[in-house]
Amino acid sequence: MKLIMTYSLTSAFLECEQRWYYMYVMGLEKRQWKEPFLMGTVFQYGIFLLMKHKDLKYAQDKMDKFLHEYVKNLRKKFSISTDDERSFVEMKAALKGMLKGYYEHHGRDLEVEKHISNEQEDIYKIPGAQFRIKMDNIVQYKNNWYLHEGKAWNYLNSERVNNAIRSFQTATYFYFHNDNIKDTGYKQFKGIIFDAVQKPSIKQKIGETYRGYLKRLEKYYSDSDSHKKFYKEVFDKPAIVYDDWYHTIITVSDRMRHIINDDYYNRPVKTFVNCSQCDFNEPCYNGNTKRSLLMFKENEYIKELRKGKSNG
Repeated sequence: MKLIMTYSLTSAFLECEQRWYYMYVMGLEKRQWKEPFLMGTVFQYGIFLLMKHKDLKYAQDKMDKFLHEYVKNLRKKFSISTDDERSFVEMKAALKGMLKGYYEHHGRDLEVEKHISNEQEDIYKIPGAQFRIKMDNIVQYKNNWYLHEGKAWNYLNSERVNNAIRSFQTATYFYFHNDNIKDTGYKQFKGIIFDAVQKPSIKQKIGETYRGYLKRLEKYYSDSDSHKKFYKEVFDKPAIVYDDWYHTIITVSDRMRHIINDDYYNRPVKTFVNCSQCDFNEPCYNGNTKRSLLMFKENEYIKELRKGKSNG
């Protein structure tokens, strides 16, 4: 089997090799849809539109259509519950207010000279494997290129903010890009623009109409505390030094290849980290029986990744 790596698969491997094995080697995913990254993905797309067009109304409308298409595709792939459908409606209202709040706080920061790309996909060769990445945005300012990363977090505090520069994901994108610009026409990244937003933390009040609650969600990012719900910083480079990052990437790829070769003495190590939140705890603890695998299906993303039709 040809080894293809992505940031998400590498991150899963570093947390628990067995989890990565279920994801990549067995190519499984749970049939139940989960929402961890949807708001961040849509919000990042909205920032991209603001950077490119400098028009809030246009960005809100296009972001809304992006969310609509995303959800439509989810309905085709998964069984979506009534609660899920309700969360989509609430997310739509929150995202509209989120982008408006971002524009109010950071509108002056959007004067980039050129928007180079959104969701830039690249493939890099490392010993014995391919590493595929997909970067949020690349922008040009003062004739220099910057990597832009956008995140939606459940909470913003000093610890979370201070750790932004230590992101393994950002270091992976930054170093792979700067290592491989020869003969590509690319420019090296001068730095990293990092954006984060706090997801809404309010619930519908007793006696409050649902329409009223949606309006309150939309205004959540324009109230007196709205400045506490956004974080933006520009870094010259990742805090993770290059040699440490490269050693991790190469060591992990070597270990992955040994596991794929199905050597008994190199079978996946179970770290038992975050088992309660892992999709694969049932087969991991009870074995790969028909019953324990009943709630899983083939992961189409992994299937296409191996065919070379999808980047990550």
